[in-house]
Amino acid sequence: MRIDLKRVIVGRPLPADDHEAQRLTKAAGLAVFGPDAVSNTAFGAETLLRVLVPVAAMAALSYVVPLTVAILVMLAFLGLSYAQMINAYPRGGGTYAVCGRQMGSLAAEVAGSALLVDYTLTVTVSVAVATRTTTSAVTGLRGRETLICVGLIWILAVINLRGIRESKRVAMVPAYTYVAVVAGLVVWGLLRSASGGLGRLPVDQAQLRAATDGGRLVTGVTAVYVLRAFAAGTVALSGVEAISNGVPTFEQPRRRNARITLAWTLGLLGSTLLGVAILTARLRPTLSTTETVLSTLGAAVFGRNSMLYILLQAATMLILLFAANTGFSDFPRITAVIAGDGRLPRPLADRGERQVFSKAILLAAGLSSGLVLGFGSDVEVLASLWAVALLLTFTMSQLGMAAHHVRERKRGWRVSIAVNALGATATTLSLGVLMVTTFGDGAWLLAIAVPTLVLTFRAFARRSREPDDNLTTAR
Repeated sequence: MRIDLKRVIVGRPLPADDHEAQRLTKAAGLAVFGPDAVSNTAFGAETLLRVLVPVAAMAALSYVVPLTVAILVMLAFLGLSYAQMINAYPRGGGTYAVCGRQMGSLAAEVAGSALLVDYTLTVTVSVAVATRTTTSAVTGLRGRETLICVGLIWILAVINLRGIRESKRVAMVPAYTYVAVVAGLVVWGLLRSASGGLGRLPVDQAQLRAATDGGRLVTGVTAVYVLRAFAAGTVALSGVEAISNGVPTFEQPRRRNARITLAWTLGLLGSTLLGVAILTARLRPTLSTTETVLSTLGAAVFGRNSMLYILLQAATMLILLFAANTGFSDFPRITAVIAGDGRLPRPLADRGERQVFSKAILLAAGLSSGLVLGFGSDVEVLASLWAVALLLTFTMSQLGMAAHHVRERKRGWRVSIAVNALGATATTLSLGVLMVTTFGDGAWLLAIAVPTLVLTFRAFARRSREPDDNLTTAR
C-alpha cells in the first residue's frame, strides 16, 4: 500500500467552507495569540539585567521593578491603541491596514516590513529562549542549541500546516499550565520571602565575573543605560499587536471577542510580568550565562529536583514554542494581506488544502531557520533585533491611529490623539536609543531588511499594475 507522506504530515484536504469552522473562541484565541505576550514573562526581567549587570553588577537588580513598572505604563498606552484599532479595522491587517489607509503607501510598506520582520523574530527568539530553557534543566543538551532550534521551528511549521484547529488544541494546555505554575511560583516565593523562609540567594561569583566581563564594570548606570535597558525590555510587550492583526479569525461578534481576548492577554501579561520582577528583586538571583533567571527562581522556590520545578521548565519551554506559534499565525496572515494588495507574489495569499496560508508558513519557517543559522541561536543578539523591529511596529501603529483620529474626529478623539502621541513619543525615543546602542551588534540588519522589503513591495506593486496599463494602451 502506497503511503502519501504529505497526507500523513499535513492531513487530509479540508473543504473550502470549512474555513468558518476554524474560527476561534475567546478562550482558544487567548491560547493561540496570548502565548507570545504571556511567555515574555519568562525573560522580561532577564532582558533588563543583561543590559544593566555588565555596568552595575548585583546593584542592577534594584532597577528591575521600576523599569518593569515603566514598561507596564507603555503597555497600557499600547493596549488602548490596539483596542481602538480592533474597532476601526475589524478585517485584520492591524498596523499595516491603518497606516495604508491614513498615511499612504510608503507608511503601509514600512509598517508591513516591520511586521514581517517582527513575526519572523517572534518565531526565532521564542524558539531560542525555549531551547535555552531546556538546556538550563537538561545540561547534556548544551552545545546543540542551533540544531534544536531549527528542528523545533519545522515541527511548529508542520503543526500550523495542519490548520488553526490543530494548533489551538495543542496550544491551550501549555498556555494555561504556564500561567498557573508561574502564578504559583510568584505567590509561594513572595510568601516564603515575607515569612523569612527564603532569603536572598547567594551570589555566584563565577557567573557574575562572566556577566561583567571578568569583574570589570563600565562607568555605572547612567541615563543612557537606563533608557537602553527600558528599550530592550520592551520585547516583553511583544504579542499585544497580534490580536489586532487576527480579528477575522475570531467567531462572531469578532470585534467584541477580539477586544475581550486582548484585555485578558494584557491583564495576564501585566500581572505576571510585575510579579516575576518583584520576586527577582526580592531573591536577587545572579545573572547566568547558562541558566535562565526564571529557572534560578524556580529552583530556589520549588527545589531543583521537585516536580513543580520540572513542570515550570516544561511549561515555560512549551509556551515559548507556542509564542513562536503566534508568529506562524500572524506572519502568513499579514503576508496574505500584503500579497492581496499586489505587493508580494499572489500565491502567498492562497489558502492550501488545510485552509491555511501554507506557502507563507513555509516562508516563515525558512526565514526563521536562516536567522538561527546565521546568528547561532544567540538569544541576546536576536532579542535586540526583535526589540528594534517591535518598537518600529509600535511607533507606526501609534502614528497611524493618531492620523485616524484626526480624520474621523469621533467622540473623544482629542483624548485618543493624546494617548497615541504619548505612546509614539515613548516608542520613538526607545527605538532611537536601541538602534544606536545595538547597531554594531546586529541592529544594522534591520536597517537593511526594512528598506529592502519596501523596495520589494514597490517592485511587485508595479508588476501587478502592468497588465492593466497594457490593456489601457491596447484600447
